[in-house]
Amino acid sequence: MNKLFKRIVSIAMSASMCMSGGIAAAHAEDDPSWSFLPFEEINTDQTNVEGCSGLYDYAAWRSNEADETKFSVGSFGVYNCEWDLTDSALFMTGHRVDKRGTSYIEGSDIYISYRANVECDGYYTFGAYGWMNDCSTEYFIIDDWGDYKPCQDKEPVGSVETEGGVYDIYKVSTVASLCTLNSSIGPYQYWSVRREKLSEDYSTFSNTIAVSEHFAAWEEAGMPVDDLYEVMLCVDPYNSKGKANVLRNSIYYAVTDPDAETPDPNEDPYVPENIDQVTFTENSGDERGGYFYSLYDDTIFGEGGTMKMDVLDGGNFNCEWNNNHCVSFCRGLAYLDKNNTRSIVREYAGEDISIDYKADIESDGTVFAGSYGCLNNSRVDCYIVDGWKDWQISDRSEYLGTETIGDGIYDIYKTPFNGFFEEYWSVRKDNKLSEDGTMEGSIPVTEHFAAYVKYGLDIADPERVMFNVEGRDGSSGSAEVTKNIVKIDDVDIAVSAGFESLENTEAPAEEEDVYIPGDLNNDLTVDSFDLVVARRELIKAIDGNDTIVEADIDCSGATKINDLVLITRIVLGDEVSVPKTRPQRVK
Repeated sequence: MNKLFKRIVSIAMSASMCMSGGIAAAHAEDDPSWSFLPFEEINTDQTNVEGCSGLYDYAAWRSNEADETKFSVGSFGVYNCEWDLTDSALFMTGHRVDKRGTSYIEGSDIYISYRANVECDGYYTFGAYGWMNDCSTEYFIIDDWGDYKPCQDKEPVGSVETEGGVYDIYKVSTVASLCTLNSSIGPYQYWSVRREKLSEDYSTFSNTIAVSEHFAAWEEAGMPVDDLYEVMLCVDPYNSKGKANVLRNSIYYAVTDPDAETPDPNEDPYVPENIDQVTFTENSGDERGGYFYSLYDDTIFGEGGTMKMDVLDGGNFNCEWNNNHCVSFCRGLAYLDKNNTRSIVREYAGEDISIDYKADIESDGTVFAGSYGCLNNSRVDCYIVDGWKDWQISDRSEYLGTETIGDGIYDIYKTPFNGFFEEYWSVRKDNKLSEDGTMEGSIPVTEHFAAYVKYGLDIADPERVMFNVEGRDGSSGSAEVTKNIVKIDDVDIAVSAGFESLENTEAPAEEEDVYIPGDLNNDLTVDSFDLVVARRELIKAIDGNDTIVEADIDCSGATKINDLVLITRIVLGDEVSVPKTRPQRVK
């Protein structure tokens, strides 16, 4: 398909920053027992249940009333399910088109990005699922299965190569179908079955399903595609016992038809068509020179006004807003994956993060500035407020304590889960925004993370760490951010991304091999990020895989739960007795 215009929109990830009730992408930890947000257990006493959780529809079905099923739905499309079946069942979350509006679908490419694991002693399938053609056709795009590969005894009518895999295509009459082990009410089923399954020994697996590419391949094979009813990510077991955890379920739409109706630009950030564009006047987000930027006007919970953002060299930017209920301008670090076509691919590994800033801010009403970020797979919004005018934190926020961090004293708050995410706040005691509108300073972001852990807050996988200027409550104003240097381990992220010459950078001194019990990411401190590593190493050990030497904190010769307990106590400041010499062997 010739993509004349591509606007990336995501129903699941508008911008989770302006209000308690914004929208974020769908993610979850690899082990659901450490999930940071509550799951809602769905009553499956009935054989067919349907509902909506946040921006995702869900459904669970079983054919035998006597069979046992459990189904729990979390935020942003993630879910857990269990079954003990003599017949068949379905568990799924996604989007019902009639609820979302056809403007999101017509002329769009549809993608599902997911991560999941399945444990099953028999038959199951996993992949995209739904109905189409006025609910006369059931469709399946299968990435993984158990003891039986769907359609393995049938002749394919075609194939499609997409997202790193080859899928065979089948059209099946459900009257005599053995392609699925379930019974269906429609006359036809369309199948795309990956030639090689993704899981291996019940490992966690992930992929992006380019749903529309399968639709196009089906039409090319003489299988009509029309009247799409739903796009779901589905676990489909039969006559088996097992469980599945869907850890991420992000549904994206990319508009490719310039004549198609596109979503309201005030609802979803998009990637601009022109890579050289530097001025933006509607919701947008992209990368320039190693620095990610985001402009978001919240019209979900209040009236929108006008806005403008100039993306300048380095991390600098200028912005203006007029009569906005809530508008946010951000620039800084984003941990992005290979699907972000013009962005730097980074993975967080526990390094130190900080922001040096200088800004001139004018406003006739409410405004605040500091650091903004996403944590815990988009389930936590994190604000570090250094300066403000006519602003105070919401009464809904719980005061946790006061900490000295860097050169300031900060009150720590938590705003409870609102159906989409939680919020962590650090609010500086002394307001750095002067009467003449200037503010300057440094924010040791990682030290704030450590303070949150001290108060029992969960910290993992930061996705965004950016300098933020935010106007609220119908205010108007402007800001010139003349210094915004985000650093990873004291190195400007633009430099680390290769956007500036490294010739004049002094070579770091050779580091002494220092062993600190509990320092699993080798940053010479023991903090919440070492906890994240410890959890992952314990999971590896449980699965029978090798772990890093340092994870064996008690030097028992193996990584066990006691090592996780010890590092947790170290992070919390408890006095613990552990060997001071590096462990020699871990299995």
